[in-house]
Amino acid sequence: MSIAVKKVNDDKVNDEFNLNLINPNVDRLYRYTDNLTQKIIGRKDLIIRQVTNGSDLYLLSEARKKIYAKHASYFSQFYNNDFFIDDKDYSSYLFACFFKGEIVGTQRIATYPFEVCQYINNKALSAFLGCDFQNNYIEFSRLAVNQDYGLGHGLAHALNVVAGILVTMSIKKSQYITYSKPKLKRKAANFDDDVIAFTISERENEKYELYKANTLISMSQLLGIAKQPGLSLYESINNVMMDEKRG
Repeated sequence: MSIAVKKVNDDKVNDEFNLNLINPNVDRLYRYTDNLTQKIIGRKDLIIRQVTNGSDLYLLSEARKKIYAKHASYFSQFYNNDFFIDDKDYSSYLFACFFKGEIVGTQRIATYPFEVCQYINNKALSAFLGCDFQNNYIEFSRLAVNQDYGLGHGLAHALNVVAGILVTMSIKKSQYITYSKPKLKRKAANFDDDVIAFTISERENEKYELYKANTLISMSQLLGIAKQPGLSLYESINNVMMDEKRG
């Protein structure tokens, strides 16, 4: 399934942007995640893809501007020249849900240094995650959905799941962190009971919590894929996703 995405030339877009997932079977993964997206959202006219070029990065910026419009005074401080892309985006895995040529939802997965490092120091993170957390963890952040399309929580859930699958099955890092307001904590996620509570002064000292979990364990539970004898959980899940008979 393919959906035409309009191409936009803009001199503010870094044409060198390209952080493709290095996975020889990424097309097969997309076939699996496309079917999964349809099951989660209940419709066939949306696809989730990694953003890997300047044209789609521009569309991502435009989507963020629409989604963050109600809090523009806060979010605009992170971006320059009305281009809603920051430096961390250029070294992260970015994912977007495309609908009729527009981006209607986004998810970022970053490697260290993490966004949360602005609010929690490394000593505290090391105590929470382990002394080598910089190499062992990825961070889910900047999840945003355009509510004007009525896609809501289903799309947010799909973005989390699909982005997690694509990154985990490509770079083989399954331990992750994410943070949110306590009331927005995702009940479906397999978060550890231990959390770090903190506040963000720039957001009027709102309270947040940092969570940790494992994408492989979450995938196993969500997708009903058990660890097979003699195989790692990663290998067991990968075998199911690469099974051509399923797609």
